[in-house]
Amino acid sequence: MLDLVGPKDTLESPKSYSVLLGIDDHHSSRTTQAPSQGVDCAEPPAECGDWHYIVLDQKGIRPRNEASYDKGKKLKHRIEEGEVVHVTERKPGEGTVFLKLNSPAGWVFDTQPSNLAKVRMREVNVERGRWLYVVVAEKGVALRTRCSFSDAAKASARGPEKGAVIEVKERVRCGATSFLRLVDGSGWVFDVKNGQRVLDQLGPKEAVEMSAAGRVLAQSSAEVSPKKKANCIFFIEFLTAHQLTNSTLRGEGSQ
Repeated sequence: MLDLVGPKDTLESPKSYSVLLGIDDHHSSRTTQAPSQGVDCAEPPAECGDWHYIVLDQKGIRPRNEASYDKGKKLKHRIEEGEVVHVTERKPGEGTVFLKLNSPAGWVFDTQPSNLAKVRMREVNVERGRWLYVVVAEKGVALRTRCSFSDAAKASARGPEKGAVIEVKERVRCGATSFLRLVDGSGWVFDVKNGQRVLDQLGPKEAVEMSAAGRVLAQSSAEVSPKKKANCIFFIEFLTAHQLTNSTLRGEGSQ
């Protein structure tokens, strides 16, 4: 990640985490997926597969050692709000849907059995790849240790300021927001908060234009700051990895 010198974001944190994400707590988060082949699974109505869920409860959630709401079945460890877990089985029961975790081991549930309007876990879409984003928020964006807007999830290191370009390797889509894991391992940021855009994704054309500008600066002056030189090197590496050049964007060199 580059130019990580900006202040922490100062957008107000809303009272409801679900509202902030653009999620309707009263709308079911459950989706169906074809069972995985070759996976041992309990008899119907349980289903086996591969899903990702995020913890929405601000207090986190403690897994059980079996698919039961019995508080006596709770395990010692707690999964914090904003953590994303891998689910391998979904089993309806006791007015909720129990979710079997791959790691950490145990069972959780998506809605509170005694209050179905309270969503504890929600399914999310997870992508892995390589993307570039530029910070557009006036006061930058704070780094997070997990996919959360909570102040408790803010990292100690300062986040990128406006205009900084960051490289992302994982995206977690939750409601109207995508949480983005940085390639350098320093933490997570997000693209939208309270309906306000914080980051914009750079497409191939924008990346090439910024890369070209960076090369000119680096070659024309010995006084170019280390940060701008780092930006130049970063873009060249990114474009090389994706085999993107000005000629390919114009359609030259391809038949």
